Amino acid sequence: MTAFVWRTVGDLRKAVHPAALVACLTAIGMSVVATTLGYREALRTMDGEHPALWVSTPEGALMAAGLHGGTGAGLVLVAGVVAALFGAEYEAGTWASLLLTQPRRRALLARKAACSLGLGLGFILILWLVLLVSGRALHAWAGPDATAFSPSWGAAVGTLLRALLAQMLFVALALLAAVLTRSVVGTVLGSVGPVIALAPLATVWGLVPFLPHAWLAGWLHLTNEAQWTAFIWTSLPSVADPLLNGSELLALVAVSLAVALAATRGDRLLRPTE
Repeated sequence: MTAFVWRTVGDLRKAVHPAALVACLTAIGMSVVATTLGYREALRTMDGEHPALWVSTPEGALMAAGLHGGTGAGLVLVAGVVAALFGAEYEAGTWASLLLTQPRRRALLARKAACSLGLGLGFILILWLVLLVSGRALHAWAGPDATAFSPSWGAAVGTLLRALLAQMLFVALALLAAVLTRSVVGTVLGSVGPVIALAPLATVWGLVPFLPHAWLAGWLHLTNEAQWTAFIWTSLPSVADPLLNGSELLALVAVSLAVALAATRGDRLLRPTE
């Protein structure tokens, strides 16, 4: 147990890496800018129920943080974290050495996935505080013209829990990208690139039910009104089925992790002589 704890701490310390730090700052910046622009739009249109107004209350800021953490900002954060925890080991050549002392690949990948998911949850909680502070500042700046709209605590916590499944998907995809590209930059680009490249397909009606973008939008219930404000992602398709979409996301997580694990089978420091 002591060895497991120290190894986990060692993995978490690897997050103090330029890739993870830049990703964290970028994700926070994306969320704050989107929220600020949305808040200004709400004031301009005098829409008292605009989703951007969530952030002026604690429960609303938590819901907004969950939505951002489960969509574009969360993807950027997780890509940077996995690049630091795993991609950097491949790039530095330490992954094969690690297998000499800890040959159980499944346990190693599981620990790195758990650490990445834990850091993703930590990011959402930090983002909650950042959005709440910025929301309070925006509310004070707007004065009496701003009417604070707030979801319930139950809805906010529910969104947070749903965002964790989204982050599980991001972690699985980033681990797969790290194994295939074996570099820091490759991990980030392999995680974010395909999501951006496939996004335009969400406008093709016949393909929508088969796109992970739509599955995640249905699972998180991403409404059109909150797009680019409370989340940076494609909006909720009319064919959404939250339970089905959640099952599809879990299946994609399992497949991605299985492929990543299979791709590491040939990793070793010492190979038998021919």
